[in-house]
Amino acid sequence: MMKKSFLLALFACVFLLGQGRANAQEAKVQFILRIEGLNFSEPFAECSGLGSQNEIIEHHIVYPNGEDLIRKIPGRLRLFEITCRRTVTANRSLWTWRKLIEDGNVDYARQNGEIFLGDSKGVPIARWVFSAGWPASLKISDKDFREEVVLTVEDLERAH
Repeated sequence: MMKKSFLLALFACVFLLGQGRANAQEAKVQFILRIEGLNFSEPFAECSGLGSQNEIIEHHIVYPNGEDLIRKIPGRLRLFEITCRRTVTANRSLWTWRKLIEDGNVDYARQNGEIFLGDSKGVPIARWVFSAGWPASLKISDKDFREEVVLTVEDLERAH
């Protein structure tokens, strides 16, 4: 009887783990990169680097009583480069945008846009708006043949 109970419990665990995996797959997200001035909107499987960081400055204070204090304060703001990856598509809009940089048309290549994150049904999860963004690099990865664009931006704000 104990063996039968153990097998039943094991089966239940395997079933529940399988359900968890199915739910995780159903919850797939999609990123959409929209560039205003070039009038394109491209889907991506993943985008990373949506954020910022401050340099840390250590401010040394010596009080009249001789006590030393080091206070950390925020320094220069740095926006991360944004890396987006997807399966290669027939659409050449990213390559055309990157060619503007290669040809020296930097002012025209700098564009405002947004990155939209939606769930598998397109329901909005988050949205980031950027200004003066341009593709610093664009390549096909060697190991999985995915398209990877690295964007640099002058301003980034989480709008939703």
